[in-house]
Amino acid sequence: MARLWYSLPVSLALSAGLIFGTIIAPTVGTALWSINFEILFMSFCVLYMLKISLGQPRPFSPWLLGLFLFLGYISRPTMVPFIVVSLLYLFAKERNSALRAGGIAALLLAGFMVWSKGLYGQFLPPYYAISRLDLSVLPSALTGTLLSPSRNIFIWSPVMLLLPVLLIAHFRKLSAVEVALFAAGLISLLPIITFPHWWVGHSFGPRTTATPVFLLSIGMAVHCATSCRQRPNWSRAFSLLLVAGIPLSISGLYNSATAYWNVFPDIGKYPTRIIYDWRYPQFLATQKSLAEKYLVQSRELGLQQLSMLPVRATTILAGAEASRQFTVNVAPYSPSVWLTVFFVDLASAPIGMRLNGIPIATLAAAKFGTTTIEVPSDLLRIGKPNEISFASRRRGKALPLLAVFICILESS
Repeated sequence: MARLWYSLPVSLALSAGLIFGTIIAPTVGTALWSINFEILFMSFCVLYMLKISLGQPRPFSPWLLGLFLFLGYISRPTMVPFIVVSLLYLFAKERNSALRAGGIAALLLAGFMVWSKGLYGQFLPPYYAISRLDLSVLPSALTGTLLSPSRNIFIWSPVMLLLPVLLIAHFRKLSAVEVALFAAGLISLLPIITFPHWWVGHSFGPRTTATPVFLLSIGMAVHCATSCRQRPNWSRAFSLLLVAGIPLSISGLYNSATAYWNVFPDIGKYPTRIIYDWRYPQFLATQKSLAEKYLVQSRELGLQQLSMLPVRATTILAGAEASRQFTVNVAPYSPSVWLTVFFVDLASAPIGMRLNGIPIATLAAAKFGTTTIEVPSDLLRIGKPNEISFASRRRGKALPLLAVFICILESS
């Protein structure tokens, strides 16, 4: 699409920016989501629309366009706003193309509905039912999409910051295809912010916004290429915001801590509490911050079944062995206590664990997790330094614990 206006090097740079400077790259690059195919088929349709807007030959037949529209819908029902807007645009520009594309899409949809009726007893499978949407979640979803640190469309796709400014300043200068792209992108947000699980579970940022971000970014790119040639500051701002989003995309693609951010505690059970916590935003997740996030949020959510004594230690461990001292100032009431350790990146070598020189456990291989060990209360030195130590069971093997939180718990 960029080649319609720019040279090959500029087109490659712009394409890379649109992908890696927004939520698109960490969405399509981390799993084979249905949204990946939606964006793929949508891309073909957008190219068709841009070719028509420039008066250039069609890239493929309207019949094939109808197939792409249908496949996009089959991939993900959030394609519906784009289908409606694109057909209206084509109807205004090339009535025959719109009728052919809409006809083949409708014919394929009819076949799909017949199949669904036979299999599910209804014309559309449950996944495509509009009843899945809930307007009551709109206020919280809209707030989370615009203001929360971990599902904020402006944080994960900084180029969206330019959109309201551009629409206000250049609304009268927008071409028909730009209006169609902006309208489709904005309307596509509606099923996202009316879906009960709008935070989309274990996700890197607001991944479901990849579709509207794609359409809105293309719309802004087209406007910069056509209407802002005499005002390069718009294009510069657009480019800088795309570049600003690249570090977040790289983090989502290669920083595993951003994935485990969803797990400790489970975002699916406590979405709003975790999503709105500016102390531990997902885009700044590290192995060390994961440990602190788990401990602090678990305590605030009341997830611990045990009451915590006033002791906590945090450390970065390295080398063949490491230790940490802590002090317990309150004597436990129970004959035994539980030592809870949150570990990050525990490699293949087993790790021996000692309390004041006495072996208490061996940590087996794992990536992320917690372990709770019951130990006699009399192993603790009340009011004096206690030492917990870790050592690799393999001679010469570096200790693979990168972060550890130590909590002393006793029964309620």
